[in-house]
Amino acid sequence: MTASPHRPNFSDVSTQPMPLMDPTNPRVAIVGGGMAGLSCARALLEAGIAATVFEKSRGAGGRMSTRRCDDLHFDHGAQYFTVRHAAFDARVQSWLEAGVVAPWQGRLVGLPRPFSRTPTVVNRYVGIPGMSAVLRSFGEAIDVRYGTPISGLSYEHDHWWLESPSGPVDEIFAAVVCALPAPQAVPLLAAAPHLQEQVAAVDMAPTWAVMVTFETPFDVSFDGAFIDHSPLNWAARNDSKPGRSGKECWVLHSTADWSRQHLDSSKHEVTEALLEALVKSSNVELPKVLHLDAHRWLHARTAKPLAEICLFDPQMHLGICGDWCPGARVEGAYLSGLAVADRLIAQSSTLGPGQSSLGAPNHGPTATS
Repeated sequence: MTASPHRPNFSDVSTQPMPLMDPTNPRVAIVGGGMAGLSCARALLEAGIAATVFEKSRGAGGRMSTRRCDDLHFDHGAQYFTVRHAAFDARVQSWLEAGVVAPWQGRLVGLPRPFSRTPTVVNRYVGIPGMSAVLRSFGEAIDVRYGTPISGLSYEHDHWWLESPSGPVDEIFAAVVCALPAPQAVPLLAAAPHLQEQVAAVDMAPTWAVMVTFETPFDVSFDGAFIDHSPLNWAARNDSKPGRSGKECWVLHSTADWSRQHLDSSKHEVTEALLEALVKSSNVELPKVLHLDAHRWLHARTAKPLAEICLFDPQMHLGICGDWCPGARVEGAYLSGLAVADRLIAQSSTLGPGQSSLGAPNHGPTATS
């Protein structure tokens, strides 16, 4: 085989499988530095397996980002997270002790009144001082290469190599984990068409987020609202969350259907429509606007999930994870990343099966669960 000038020369690479355990060199590449990717990397690190995370953004956050503009702060992606699984609860307790997260005791309502459903009474947690703080803290001690998008994955001789838009990544890896939104993962999975087909069947929906600050407080009796019969499905007073300060900031989220219909609308058109929807839903006139912006999340929520905790090919040492695997939610992303890590740990030459991060025996890797 003739070596491409844009990738490593595999004629110089041993055809023997590389061990995952090697303290002098990372052996697992994780593409995507959101909650799923960092959950996987952290579990591998705690098991003694080095991993390198490649994240296209300049900093931590992804859909848990915090938008900053001077002294204004907006959690314009994930608004909060809840806990159901014991493994995630243990991690959240460590974040609480470290002051990275805190419960949000906001006044939540349903609009318009009378609301068709009552907001569930459950502990809702937020990052301190913004949602992005969770992943910044979680990424400590992990080799995360921000500003490094990955545009290609190739598999030969039981090795993986990665391509970025600026050229090949120097290292060669024994395993790869793809921790991206499903539509972004599909183009990278050409080497594994049996998994690519499953990921391509996942449907993720967009959301428009509007960030607005008023000259005077918006005179409503709630801090967060679930909204029905409107282009909006959520509105929140961001500064009601713990650890926030400064001017009153509001975040509005549109429904998936409305977002699809207005996917290519201008920011001006989107902000005008969603502010009008807020007036209609709350029945309160808006104060003078001081700051207004919008962000389009192309892959904000899962309309049709994979309905599996993760995907894994034990022969190729290829894992795929994300919140879209089990269905949605921050917790789902965390558990999906953990599940891939468990399968890699089970394959490690040093750690045998049975040491599961999920708190239950790991009966070995499978291709689809």
